[in-house]
Amino acid sequence: MLNSLLQKKQILGLLIIGLIIVLAISGIFIIRSRTEKVPLPAASAQVTPNETEPRILSVKPDLTDGPVILPNQSIEITFNLPIENTGEFKHRFETFTDYTLKLDKDRKILTITPTRPYDLGRTYTIFIEPGTKFDGSKTFGHEEHFTFRTIQYRGV
Repeated sequence: MLNSLLQKKQILGLLIIGLIIVLAISGIFIIRSRTEKVPLPAASAQVTPNETEPRILSVKPDLTDGPVILPNQSIEITFNLPIENTGEFKHRFETFTDYTLKLDKDRKILTITPTRPYDLGRTYTIFIEPGTKFDGSKTFGHEEHFTFRTIQYRGV
């Protein structure tokens, strides 16, 4: 009888541990799916592919719904045209932070990397301003903005 009771407690303990593992793995998949490169569902996505006006093609991670990102996570913005250089990328951060800008070799993907981690639990907004210069004397004609938050830390 006692032996049977101990076996039932062991089985119950294993089931609880299994449930915790399944929940942890599900959480990891949810976080990863939010950081994948996703095209923006903006109105500019309806533009015909032959149009040569500057526009944003995608943002990685997807920042359309104010997501939570890691404090040291880089942000990649992909444009349809090459930016002249990083100095011609007109932008501002609401909630000041230190960061670097880097263009890929084609100058279409701009990476924003924090030089020190974003503050925990803060909200940041990146404004891409009109006047950003692209090859062919083209400029970004409107303002776009993306808001994100960093993870909370409440202590142990």
